[in-house]
Amino acid sequence: MTSDMRTFATRFVCSVLVASGTILIASVNAAAQTAEIAQPVNLDPVPNYARNVPAAPTETDAAAIAALSEKLSKADQRVQQLEGWVGTLLARSQDEIDRRRWEAEARLIAPELGPDELPLLNRWEVNTDLFEEKPQKVEWDTVGAAHMQREVANDRPGMFYRYSPVGTLPKDPTTGRYTGDDVPTLKVDATLPPLRVAVTKSDTPWPTVTATYAGWRGLFWTPSNVYFEFDTDPSFTSRNLWRYPTLMPTTAVANLKPIQNLTTTKGLSYYIFRTTLRDYVPTNAVRFPFRVTAMGLPLERGNIDFSHLVKTAKLLGHGLTQDDLIREIYEYGRMTLTWGGNTIEHQPIDTFRAGVAACGAVNDLVGAMLEMNGIRSRLVGGFDPRIRVWYPGGGHTALEVWNGQRWSFLDSFLDLYLPNVSAKDFALSSIGKTTIGKFQFTSEQQPYREAFSKAIGTAYTFEQLFRYRIYGDKAVRLPLAHMLRLRAGSIKSSGLSEASYGLTWPLRTTDITFDPNFDLPETTRIYVRARYVRSSCAVQQNGSLAAKCSDPDAIASAWTVSSFQIRPQDLLRTSN
Repeated sequence: MTSDMRTFATRFVCSVLVASGTILIASVNAAAQTAEIAQPVNLDPVPNYARNVPAAPTETDAAAIAALSEKLSKADQRVQQLEGWVGTLLARSQDEIDRRRWEAEARLIAPELGPDELPLLNRWEVNTDLFEEKPQKVEWDTVGAAHMQREVANDRPGMFYRYSPVGTLPKDPTTGRYTGDDVPTLKVDATLPPLRVAVTKSDTPWPTVTATYAGWRGLFWTPSNVYFEFDTDPSFTSRNLWRYPTLMPTTAVANLKPIQNLTTTKGLSYYIFRTTLRDYVPTNAVRFPFRVTAMGLPLERGNIDFSHLVKTAKLLGHGLTQDDLIREIYEYGRMTLTWGGNTIEHQPIDTFRAGVAACGAVNDLVGAMLEMNGIRSRLVGGFDPRIRVWYPGGGHTALEVWNGQRWSFLDSFLDLYLPNVSAKDFALSSIGKTTIGKFQFTSEQQPYREAFSKAIGTAYTFEQLFRYRIYGDKAVRLPLAHMLRLRAGSIKSSGLSEASYGLTWPLRTTDITFDPNFDLPETTRIYVRARYVRSSCAVQQNGSLAAKCSDPDAIASAWTVSSFQIRPQDLLRTSN
């Protein structure tokens, strides 16, 4: 607030108080005059000893006092009301002054944000004041959120998982929303020719599993649209389960309203023709994307605690170089975690138990597993101001990992890892043009579709998604830091910048250790099953701009189940 404004405010408030005081004095005088006139004339002499004894108040006196008290109360209310108005007026004036200053500075330090975008930012996002907060030391949350302690499942009796060949569902005519009860389930025909599953290189950290037609058919044909599942439990329901290809939940494809804050993947429906992987290639052979030893720890649902998370993280990183360790945990995250939705903050242990979460929680878990191996990371959120008007809440949260020299973008949710490239670099790199998906339009938005596409485009890219950036730490060692405040710090050489945010807070530590010879069994059995789907549709990659393919007549073969045994302790020694 400027000195002129302070002087004006002081004078204004003083004027109000003086005027109020005048009202009070006038009220007191009037009451006194009324009381004096109302006294009866007494001609009897008053003894000297009684002159200082006050006369008993009359009814007239009591009425005058009550009237005066009421006037005083109303005057006090008026003063408080005026003070509130003055405070609000001054606060709004100061906010407007600050915003004009911030926008002027933003045009200089972030010229990539156009004049039509800055007004779309709120007061925290447009703020260009230096970010000078100091980091705090925190400990791991080893218990998790209270609401995640009970089972919350997208349950359907008799089915642990469902698979659907349909990506577009009918809407409820009354609510206009897609209805989950209408999700068709993939049909299975047990009479279709079975598959034969073979495992090679099981004595190495990266076995290969191949599915072919059984019998003489395998000599002439190779199956297509093949799906694999891997687990340490023959029921394929443990937390070690992973799929190839990974599949998107039907809720993410058909715009269903998901059940939020799931604590298990039980009962989820998966759309079989869209994978979360960006590098998916149709194949009948799968090489393990991470070391098979990652499945050496038994992870039974309902019996997972913080020590399982720490030991899994350290098992993944055991014996690896920093670059290989980052890649290993990224692969584990993208292959084992399912897309979900959160309305309440999750701790890493919550997400690890559930196996399903929104983007921020998934990537925070990956960052926690890296931190348990001594590697620093930070969360980076992003949005495009113009697109956010069209799609409120249409942002995303990923991870950036510090490799000792630079920040590297890592996103196990949208499946993108870019060594030595940060979200800030997207505007300068061709990788920023990588598509996330096509824009979807509701019936109310259809009249503006052409204008929107002309102004912004038809597909969402990573460059657009991280046009405006917010950096954070779910452990709250530092508060959220918006891009413009950090940009101001790099220009003024004071405070934190986009490059330095996240480099100063202390890493969390734990006394929980991992010893392969003690924590891993001598042998572990890995179960694998495979089947194929006959359909006119094929699996589409994450980010594909092709229209969703639906085939209600798709038919799947029965699962062919096989298994193989590994010696995780020995494999860890050979892979170091």
